Amino acid sequence: MSDKARRFWQIHLSTAVVVMITAGGLLALNCLHHEHALSSTDDDGVFRGSVFEYTIWDVSPISLRYGWPSTCLETYDFNKKQNHWGRWRVRGILLNAGVACGVLTVVAFGSEYLIRRRSKP
Repeated sequence: MSDKARRFWQIHLSTAVVVMITAGGLLALNCLHHEHALSSTDDDGVFRGSVFEYTIWDVSPISLRYGWPSTCLETYDFNKKQNHWGRWRVRGILLNAGVACGVLTVVAFGSEYLIRRRSKP
């Protein structure tokens, strides 16, 4: 094997593994859901949303939000039986993609910096 320095765009195998593990962690963070109880009821006890109207006594609406650091998908669950409908948020998707690219870039450059610093004579 030659002692030539690596090109700028070449990375070590260990850097690739660390970046893949980090990407998996970011994906897992985006797949977790956070429950939020909806509280847009009037004094008469009727829940009024943009598409549905139910009495609060019959159902307990819960908003399930997916995404980190911003919400990408929001679904609504009534009495934890089934999701009735969901709403994708484009701004949240773009923000999460930007944050993920930034985190992966920092991890890749940090890992390469540590490896190349250690290998210098």
